[in-house]
Amino acid sequence: MLPWPNRNTSWSATEWIKLEKLAAILEPCRYVTELFGGETYVSCSVVLPALRYLYNTMKVSDEDSTYIVRYKTAFRKDLSERKATLNQEWLKLATVLDPCFKDLKCLSSEEREVVWSKLEELLVAESNKATSERRNEPPKTRDLLFFASDSESDDSDDGHSHALSLYRAEHSVSETDCPLSWWSVHAGAHPHVSNLAKKYLASPATSVPCERIFSLAGNIIQKKRAALSAENVNRLICLSNWLKGMTKPGEMRKFHHLSINACLLNSYRATSCNYTHRNTKKMIEIRSIVKLKGCRKSSILCA
Repeated sequence: MLPWPNRNTSWSATEWIKLEKLAAILEPCRYVTELFGGETYVSCSVVLPALRYLYNTMKVSDEDSTYIVRYKTAFRKDLSERKATLNQEWLKLATVLDPCFKDLKCLSSEEREVVWSKLEELLVAESNKATSERRNEPPKTRDLLFFASDSESDDSDDGHSHALSLYRAEHSVSETDCPLSWWSVHAGAHPHVSNLAKKYLASPATSVPCERIFSLAGNIIQKKRAALSAENVNRLICLSNWLKGMTKPGEMRKFHHLSINACLLNSYRATSCNYTHRNTKKMIEIRSIVKLKGCRKSSILCA
């Protein structure tokens, strides 16, 4: 680390060495911060493993200097206090529903069994909710569905335990694999658990993606562009976000052959469920182009 240019500092060489060591210690914090702020991959399920990773990284060793020991001790204490304020139940369920971290190595053995028990309770609750909704259907419809089914409604406690046992027996995937893609493939094998995975894995780890949208809107709405309508602002924000997700040059070239006006209009209409357009094939093409593909960032080593 070098001093800032054109700035007079009275720090000694020893102090600069200390700053370099502290910067090296804080490098994992920078990585985790970027990981939590992502929006093109599932981030909610990596919160607890990443916090455990930071906690283990800041473990005091015999080779640490006195100021490093003080810093790591304060860091671990502050991290534990902040972790206690999080929605632990939601994060634990999101972690167990991620096929990469479902082994729950970031938790103690006692906490792991509690999380699996809570997941089984949620499965029972979802099953009871679905049963009550079926009871509200017309009697004739209910009778037809009852006789036409294969009596899969043996959603007893043993059935849910068996469903969880099948999910627990699945092999863990790599940290670079997308959990949503995994659930898309294995939804048929774990139908009830997959419904919970869609619910818990969809939430972002932080509000950073939302704040990016606000910042983007602030850059679009300026004094010289004060005449923009709210509808056009929504179109520009959506289009900017979708274009940012395009990484292949071929996709960009494929997208640019459309005129700007048609591009904005069609992209905006693609976000709505109630629209009609004569050129349906082109609309499907645009939606396939701007679709964000989830992917996992670099792996985290969790003890």
